[in-house]
Formats: sequence, C-alpha cells, structure tokens
Amino acid sequence: AQALHIVLFLGLVYLHWQRLTGQAVQAQIVVFAVIATAICVITPPGTSAAMLLLMLAFLIGSRPIALAGMALQGQFIIRYYYDLGMTLLEKSVLLMVVGTLLLVAWWFVQRSEATE
Repeated sequence: AQALHIVLFLGLVYLHWQRLTGQAVQAQIVVFAVIATAICVITPPGTSAAMLLLMLAFLIGSRPIALAGMALQGQFIIRYYYDLGMTLLEKSVLLMVVGTLLLVAWWFVQRSEATE
C-alpha cells in the first residue's frame, strides 16, 4: 500500500511541478517531494493516505477534500496512539523524525523565498 501511495503522490507532485515556472519554485517542489516520500516510507500507510488527499485537495483547490484529508489524519493519529504493536518510545521517536523532516522542509522553503 505504501508503494502505491508513494507512486500516486509523486504523480501529483509531478503534475504540480509542470504547472509552475521558475527554477526556485521547481527546486522547492523537488525538495518537498523527497521529504514527503521519506515521510511516506517511514510512517504507517494512514499518514501517506491522508497526505495524498491533502495534496490532491491542494492541486484541485477543493476544500471538502482537504477537510476529508484532515479528518483522516486526525483519525489516524488517534488510532496510531492506541496501537499496541509499538512502544510509546518508538512512536515518539518516529513522530520526532517526521517533525524534524517537516521543519527542514519549512526552513528550506523560507530560505529560498528570502533569496528571491
């Protein structure tokens, strides 16, 4: 399931990349795609499904789909918390890694916007 989510996600990123112009913007999208793919690989499938919905909502500009993606993400976090297959330490380390990746992506976007 994760491989399918990654392929679909990269397809959506490619469609968005084709619509935009400018080297800096396209570089941001490439970095975003790499970090988002890494997040899809290290997290359970529920996260990548929610990310797919949110990316699709962003591309087509649909608020109902974005709300469905946010609801799915919230539901996944609640189910993930009560999953007994992992210890709380493993869960917290995984969430810290994902948070760090997202902070790096945000820093990269902020830095590239400041240079323009």
